[in-house]
Amino acid sequence: MAIVFKNLQDLFSRIEKNKKVYQVRSAIIKQRKRPNTEKQRVVSVANNILKYDQTYLKNILVAMPYPQYAMAKKGSSNLNNAVFHGKSKAFLVLDIEKFFPSTSELTIRRFFKNHSLFKNKLSDKEIDLLIDLTCREGHLLTGSPSSPALSFWANYKMFKELSELAKSENLLFTVYVDDLTFSGDKIPNGFKWKVHNILKRHNYNCNLNKTEQSTQIKGINITGVYIKQRRYLELNNFYSRGKLDNPNTKPYIERIRRLNVK
Repeated sequence: MAIVFKNLQDLFSRIEKNKKVYQVRSAIIKQRKRPNTEKQRVVSVANNILKYDQTYLKNILVAMPYPQYAMAKKGSSNLNNAVFHGKSKAFLVLDIEKFFPSTSELTIRRFFKNHSLFKNKLSDKEIDLLIDLTCREGHLLTGSPSSPALSFWANYKMFKELSELAKSENLLFTVYVDDLTFSGDKIPNGFKWKVHNILKRHNYNCNLNKTEQSTQIKGINITGVYIKQRRYLELNNFYSRGKLDNPNTKPYIERIRRLNVK
């Protein structure tokens, strides 16, 4: 606890010193996740000073004890997320629509004010500094190093509620940033709408175009990993990262091969 607050005090000093030179610009990035398909996404790109300070905050947040169902954490990956569900018979995957832009500055402010780690320990001015670091135009920045961890912890009650819903139906549940995955022997009728209702209560929506329900026989894409009959194909790395001999791709491919011979 003392280390966390020493690190925060160091961060507050950095923000006070640097906030006048923080800069954010919008950029369009192209994502190719399957052959012949391409998608454009607008992200916020911070200058190096802002990005460094956001990374400083991210390192504090990722040291917090995450629940098992949270997969966007240190030591985990999109592949870990998919493998967690790999032996299930039925799947439901959903995407929280515009998750970061829909995470309001007020939600972030409440997190720093009310979370047990920070409650009664941060002044209003210090919380304002953290908002200066992480938000623009009233919402969480897209493209910030701190946004994945901050969006999870600021919405922890929502994700816990989704986890409890899954347990009540004997389903597995994981969240990977804005991707929700449920799996088990069978997805109950109407379960999808129960998930929608929980998101609605927390002021979020599901992206209906990215909602998919399937089985092992038919196959399904879980956070870029295609699972069919308990075999895996890493779509993101094959199609986004390029050639199969790409050194960034090879470790994923080798792990896929090992999984597929088990």
